[in-house]
This record gives sequence, structure tokens and C-alpha cells, in this order.
Amino acid sequence: MKSTKNLLTAVNKAPIGEQEAFDKLSKSDQEIVKQVTFSRNGEQAPAYAIKDPETGCLGAPNVTGDVAIDSNLFAGKLAQIYGTPSPAVSQHLTGELTSFIQQTDADLEPATNAALALIAQIKPKDAVEALLVNQMIAVHTLSMQSAKLALLKDQTLAGVTLYLREVNKLSRTFAAQMAALDKHRGKGQQKMTVEHVHVHKGGQAVIGTVEANAKISELEVGAEGVVSEKTK
Repeated sequence: MKSTKNLLTAVNKAPIGEQEAFDKLSKSDQEIVKQVTFSRNGEQAPAYAIKDPETGCLGAPNVTGDVAIDSNLFAGKLAQIYGTPSPAVSQHLTGELTSFIQQTDADLEPATNAALALIAQIKPKDAVEALLVNQMIAVHTLSMQSAKLALLKDQTLAGVTLYLREVNKLSRTFAAQMAALDKHRGKGQQKMTVEHVHVHKGGQAVIGTVEANAKISELEVGAEGVVSEKTK
């Protein structure tokens, strides 16, 4: 059986949707590929980029032997990952991503493919989410870089303090980004439904939605059990 590394390399050279490389594997190897790379059950999956050894630039893997088909397929997969109907938008966002990665000490090709895999897992649904996931990856990467600098063997106490402070700030920013993503997706909003309201003598009940600076209608039960409405 081929090693997992070799299987990953085979898949990295073939974007999802291209069956040829995958179909050449044995059934057991295909199961490994499914587990460690992508799901073939309709979920989004990464569009892997390959670095040109001559130019050093990232681009579409040569799968079909037709440059135009490969490029269009790659652009389409990037658009699918970023949740946008525009290949131009997704390619611009990928350019931002690779420009950022180039400023780090990471190897461009595997780091970009890993970032694309993360974006595919987050599954942005529109342009706002696409912009946000790029920012989240950048903030996470900066946080980990700061943590690494804080742990350098010869780091000074002042340096440790400085970089850990940056880690704390970036971690808070990342948490805020996650909350913003959840809010945009309609998550995190709590709703309480009251099935029955019992108002006794001398008591009050607020009926309807309560908003700031809004008039509130109350039902008040008088001494004789008479219900009257008051507006504040």
C-alpha cells in the first residue's frame, strides 16, 4: 500500500472533480484518501494549487493536459470554496492569501493548500464571509507566529511578555471574528417563548416585544380582579 504522504501527493495534483488519479488507486487507498483529504459525498473540498518550478508561482495543477480546461476548473473550484459566483473575486482573495503567506516563514505551496483546506471546512456562503475567513486565517497565523517568538530559547523576559501580550490580543480578535461570523449566519441569537402567563391581583405583565425607548403596554390586575391596560 502506498504511504499516506504519497496518497496526499496524488490528490494534491488532482482537484476534486477529476476522477482519473483517484480511480487508479485501490479501494483501500481510496478510503484513506477520503479520510485524510476530502469527502466525496457532496461536501466542499480544497482546490489544490501547484507551484511552477520555473516561475515559483502557484497555479492550476496540470490534470487533463489542456491548460485552458485546467485553469477554468481551478478557478471554478476556488470560487466554490469562497462561496462566491465570481472566479475573479475568489482569485483576488487567493492572491491576498498567498501574499500574506509569503511574508511568513512558511513554504508557500503547502501553506496555501492548507489555508484553502481550512476555508473549505469553514464553508463561506457569500462575499462577506469570504473576506472574514481570509482575515481569520491571517489573525490565527500571526497569533501562532507571536507564540513561537515568545518561546525562542534565548528570548528575554521583556520579549516573552511582549509577544504573549500580542498572542492575547490576537486571540481576542479571532474570537470576535468567530462571533461576527456566527452572527452573520444567524447563530448566537437567543429567543425565549413564554407559553403561559399568570397575572395575580396587584401584579403586572408586559405583553409584546420590549425595545429600547419603545412604549410598553402593561396589563394590571386591580383589587377587584379588573384587568386594565396602561401604556408607558
